[in-house]
Amino acid sequence: MEAIFNMQASLLQLTKPSSFIARYRRDISACVRNCVDQKFSAAQECKQKVHETVKNIIGDCDKMAYVLDTYHGCRHEYRDVTLKKRVALEQDVDKELIEDSTTKPTNMFDEIQAKIEYAIQVLAKAISKYDHWFACKAILVGSAREDTKIGCCDEFDYNFVLTKLSSICKVCHSPESPPGYVQLKSLTPVYDENLKDLFDQNRILNTRIVKFKFETLAKQILSSAHFCDLTDFEFTDPSLDEELNVPTRNALAKLNAHIKLTFTKPVNEQYVPHSVSIDLVPALHINNWWPDDARRKEFCQTKDCLIVFTQPQTKYPWIGWTEPHGFISFARAESRLIHDCRRVVKAAYMVLKRMSKYFCRYQFFSSYVIKTALLWYLDEKNLLDYYRIPDGCNEVKGDELLCLVQNVLRQLLCFAAQDYVPDFFMPQRHQPVWLDENYLMQYHMRLYQHGLTYKDIFSLSKEQSHDEVLHDIKSTFTYSHVMYWSLLSDNDDLKLFVPSTINPLREISYDDSDK
Repeated sequence: MEAIFNMQASLLQLTKPSSFIARYRRDISACVRNCVDQKFSAAQECKQKVHETVKNIIGDCDKMAYVLDTYHGCRHEYRDVTLKKRVALEQDVDKELIEDSTTKPTNMFDEIQAKIEYAIQVLAKAISKYDHWFACKAILVGSAREDTKIGCCDEFDYNFVLTKLSSICKVCHSPESPPGYVQLKSLTPVYDENLKDLFDQNRILNTRIVKFKFETLAKQILSSAHFCDLTDFEFTDPSLDEELNVPTRNALAKLNAHIKLTFTKPVNEQYVPHSVSIDLVPALHINNWWPDDARRKEFCQTKDCLIVFTQPQTKYPWIGWTEPHGFISFARAESRLIHDCRRVVKAAYMVLKRMSKYFCRYQFFSSYVIKTALLWYLDEKNLLDYYRIPDGCNEVKGDELLCLVQNVLRQLLCFAAQDYVPDFFMPQRHQPVWLDENYLMQYHMRLYQHGLTYKDIFSLSKEQSHDEVLHDIKSTFTYSHVMYWSLLSDNDDLKLFVPSTINPLREISYDDSDK
């Protein structure tokens, strides 16, 4: 069944720009190089040449019509595929009944989400019953909560708040802790034998062990026949190395347990020809605690601040940490903000996710970075409240959608120019800009190691040309600008967004006062 749905990526692919870029890659690269050589103030003829080139990327299509078409193509229409393969085809059922049932309208996104929600609640209840120290409450976050999923209904994110462990811990800090990272300490001495391996001699919670135990317990329950019988899902573990049957290195470093569930029975009498990927993220919620340096608390509720289990070195590998940390997460608040926005805001978010992934062969920004840019733009322009006010009309208008997409793309490139993404609720905490950046400022550090600037990436030496990271830098820099420029009018200025830092390590700071 999975093979049937391999068409998903091709359905989301933006054919016009990707085809044009593939054919005229050298010309486009030359145009951008000329702009860079002019040091942000290209001569008029250079600007005109770039305008002519990017104008052809989306063809003769009006810009507003283009973003509307991109939005309307963001989601897979299940009836196009799933109705061709029915349960009734395997049974002796009257043909007229089959044909009649196919004409009934159905919302497969809602149906699939309801099935997943039930299965996850079954899992949370089973975990709580199996080990009371891991009693938990599952909370949906991410695109499924926001109603911004593109493609198929095949990805979900859940925070599992460990309520029992949360009640016995408090937040503390270490000199090693960068912004957004904290440690968790037992409120009292630990005497319970079942807890002693979770805390060290200083009563600090070992978040690595907690994550590992939660993941092991969750997968044990998911693998049981009882879970399959109750939920009509079959579990597979995509994190295991197929040959060695052991967790891969990347899986061990992540804050979540990544699982896959496959439907064993039809949904709405229709086969679902794909599995569902789910991220299970264990977290703690500490009562009556809130980070002092958080902003925009008015957009948060009391239980929105969670601590998930990931370590600082995944984002800051140049400094070593030995103590286990937790990462402050506002995923619940961010998802609710997007969910409560008008449809046009969600549409802009979906268009940007699709363009970032399918505009051409290169991928630019993660969904989280796009979401952060959207929230920052709305907030800085004092539009966040405006777009959250119910107006009685949820129509998506082309001019408003185009304006939002243009401005959020500009915000994304501003992030690229400053070489980091500030979190919306904790701006002093910085994240990598590009999807393929493994850690903060990785791209700029690689340029600095080679003694290069962004102007130099268009004329690499033979030795440098074998460096895949340098090629990634050139591609992301070039085509992210092209993607932005392709949505501008002929009269708009073709601004370049280039980091100005000479030595990125010297510029890294946890204090925003000097930015």
